Amino acid sequence: MKKPKRILAVSDIHGCTNKLVNVLDKAKYAPGEDLLVLLGDYIDRGPQSYETMQLVKYLVASGAIALLGNHEDMAMMAAKHEPGGLGLWLRNGGRETIKSYARNNAVISDDLEFLESLRLFYETEDYIFVHAGLDPIWQESSKTDRSVALWIRKEWHECNYIGRPVVFGHTPIKQVTTWPSGNRIAIDTGAVFYGKLSCLELPSKTVYEVGGSYE
Repeated sequence: MKKPKRILAVSDIHGCTNKLVNVLDKAKYAPGEDLLVLLGDYIDRGPQSYETMQLVKYLVASGAIALLGNHEDMAMMAAKHEPGGLGLWLRNGGRETIKSYARNNAVISDDLEFLESLRLFYETEDYIFVHAGLDPIWQESSKTDRSVALWIRKEWHECNYIGRPVVFGHTPIKQVTTWPSGNRIAIDTGAVFYGKLSCLELPSKTVYEVGGSYE
């Protein structure tokens, strides 16, 4: 792909398929011209995890980059019958995903190969994209453990990070927030909690939002 006109980043969709469709429409996403980076947590809690996963697969086939979120990781643990995996997933919204797949005569393991293909990081010359954050000590993707990339919160938010701008989700906030230093941008605005689904445009830092119910 030639250098994109824009990078669009979206995170933490959580089964809110219509919100994803609407926010990409609002941003006038153009595959082949724009690069779309999805930061994980496509499933769980919301009503349309199956539909969201199929849309994500379609977007990836059309050139988007999809990263792994902690909710996909929990689903994989459950699908592979890892000890404690099913219980952990069910406690974190997995029941809604199971119901969504069942309504479509499918199970999450049908998408296991796709889930296993998802990367933890995507990097350009100017930005790093990750679901939750980087290791606050090493501050590099190559030295960030899988669990940190998928789960870290407070330690990442509060550390003195000095690298390339990192775009991340995972922790719901009221609005897209850029740290005063400009090198961290949080974009999970709580779509599944009757909040907004936000799309960040780079390098302009324009934010597109859709919200309210499961719009």
